[in-house]
Amino acid sequence: MRYVDSATFNQKYILKNPFPTIGLLELTHRCNLACFHCVRDCPEDRTRKDRVTTEDWLRVIDELADLGAMAICFTGGEATLHPGLITLIRRARERRLSVSLKTNALNLERRAPELKEAGVQIMEISLHGASPATHERVTRIRGSFEKAIAGIQAVRATGIPVTIKCNLFRWNVHEIEQLRVLASELGCHVSRDYFIINSDCGRHFVKDMLTPAQIRYVESVWPGASLPENQNKYSEPIGCTQGINSLAITADGEVLSCIQVRKSVGRIQDTSLKKLWNEQGGKMHNINFHNISRCASCSLLSRCRICIGQNYAATGDFYEPPLERCYVTMALYGKTGYTSFGKKEETPLHDNPKSERDFERDQEVVPSCR
Repeated sequence: MRYVDSATFNQKYILKNPFPTIGLLELTHRCNLACFHCVRDCPEDRTRKDRVTTEDWLRVIDELADLGAMAICFTGGEATLHPGLITLIRRARERRLSVSLKTNALNLERRAPELKEAGVQIMEISLHGASPATHERVTRIRGSFEKAIAGIQAVRATGIPVTIKCNLFRWNVHEIEQLRVLASELGCHVSRDYFIINSDCGRHFVKDMLTPAQIRYVESVWPGASLPENQNKYSEPIGCTQGINSLAITADGEVLSCIQVRKSVGRIQDTSLKKLWNEQGGKMHNINFHNISRCASCSLLSRCRICIGQNYAATGDFYEPPLERCYVTMALYGKTGYTSFGKKEETPLHDNPKSERDFERDQEVVPSCR
């Protein structure tokens, strides 16, 4: 068997003949947390009735397998609250699909052995800090930190690998090194992600976003951990393969080209997934990154991690990136004078005056990064 890296696989095979290598299934709106940044508008939707039945999900799994999919990721809401989860995991394994689970871990202390037996092969668990106060500032549920730690320990006891997912905000960035130590003690890998754009589902919380100094601080102590593979070697904009090698389906049955692109291209209740993919696959939103005209003259375009889902959530337009996107790219790669500890150098910031003024506006340094 020949092994190739994901970039080569996508370039040589997927782009020429698009098929969904992975399907992300949002099984339920229900959630036992109330995270303020949730892309699914929880907690607003967390008590809404799910429109997709277990039988519908079984059909979707079969259709994904028939389309050539290699993996299924179950998520939510909180996937462990779905009554048919074990049945769905077993069906996916019967169809020879790799199975991962995104979860907040609150139910895992008692359910870990059952999930292992059903066939879960890897878990992604959200942990937003190394202390209860920090984590629970995100989840807004008291006691969720201790339950998450207990759940992670139970999963690791079964041998299932765990990746801890952490979104970084202005007020939890000071704990990243402690979080890495905690993850090591728990036998887990940490995936950092400070690329969250704080304009989500029409809501704006720029006050929580990392400052440029904090972004560079993270990069100095934890370089490149969540950047796309070979990002700095590309001469074209960093795009994505939404609707080319992946898709997502919501608990209402809406088919999305990506879990971040919250614009439906159809419903599984109205047509078969196979028919929908054959009609839409590879052109779900007909994205051409050269249409992002506002960025065309930017010298950093080839290094910018463009996400059309973040664009759409923030501005309502696939081709109109929010300024927050520029903050991140300029902090990492621009002609910025901001060091990891906030000391300003003499070099100019950027060649775009408008972006420079906006960037300057949000460049405060918090004490935790001094």
